[in-house]
Amino acid sequence: MNLALQRRRYFVAMTITTVCVILGIAAALGAVAFRLDWLMWVFAALTLTGFASHGWLMLGVWRDRDAP
Repeated sequence: MNLALQRRRYFVAMTITTVCVILGIAAALGAVAFRLDWLMWVFAALTLTGFASHGWLMLGVWRDRDAP
């Protein structure tokens, strides 16, 4: 297993997740505070993007694992 590649994938996934969490909180607060219903779609898209980054990380680990 290439640890440098996995470390890079981990930091990319965590950066994407952190950005999605910050923007998602802002979108949810904006939707509630300003009654902008379309921001809930932004929140949903950011949530899916955050989960997708974890899926990408796990697929990378799965592909790079050592064969038995």
